[in-house]
Amino acid sequence: MEVESCFLTDSLKIWNCSVIQKFHQVNKEALKLDSLKAALLIQRWYRRYCARLEVRRRYTWTIFQSIEYQGEQDQIKLHNFFNALLRHVEHDAASGLVASMSPRHSPTQSDALSRMSVPLDAAIEDIQVESSYKGVRLLFPLTVDSIHSLVSAFKKKRTLHVRYVCLLLREAVLELQKRPVINQVSTSISGQVTICGDLHGKLDDLLTILYKNGLPSAENPYVFNGDFVDRGKKSLEVLLLLLALQLVWPNEVFLNRGNHEDLVMNARYGFCKEISKKFKVR
Repeated sequence: MEVESCFLTDSLKIWNCSVIQKFHQVNKEALKLDSLKAALLIQRWYRRYCARLEVRRRYTWTIFQSIEYQGEQDQIKLHNFFNALLRHVEHDAASGLVASMSPRHSPTQSDALSRMSVPLDAAIEDIQVESSYKGVRLLFPLTVDSIHSLVSAFKKKRTLHVRYVCLLLREAVLELQKRPVINQVSTSISGQVTICGDLHGKLDDLLTILYKNGLPSAENPYVFNGDFVDRGKKSLEVLLLLLALQLVWPNEVFLNRGNHEDLVMNARYGFCKEISKKFKVR
């Protein structure tokens, strides 16, 4: 009897151990299943969150583009409207007023110089530089040192005196009038060309480009692809620096006209307001 009782006790212990092992196995499988479900749930929510962010990003970009181009579309419609009016206005051959207002009118270099030289020179001579002026004093023709002086002054947030602004604009007009409508950029020496677009008055971006990429040269030509002004707060400085670069390196710097190089766009998007503020034009 004692032998039988010992045998039963041992059998019971073995059975209990097997039951406990099976219980642990089932429990582990249940935990693994719960962990898998939790991981799938987290993955599903994460993917849904990423998809929501992507949809929001695309909608934001679409709205931004609509706002961005709505004003330009209005300007195009306005341009077409006035262009249609000009086609129906009787041509004034004596004064050439209607022809000069047409966007298809291309004035010659002699016409431009005859219109601007005498009145502009006289107006510039009437502008005096105050003794209190501490900014850059430009001497023409400009040199590389002039570029460094302009960059240094603009970094210190100093506005160029209106007299030197006018002189710089006059020299730039004379230089641009010599150029054909289409210019070829040669890469025979450099093997490359740096193209910069849409600066929009961001002087820091322009200075960063010149610092990292170097000043223009025969081995480092530049093409600035329009939209120099508007929106940014340093449109005047960007424009003046670009014109100065072209005067110093006329064969290595090329300026293309964008849709923001237009008086109506400038009045709408801030360049005219910036000029009035910096030079206190009333």
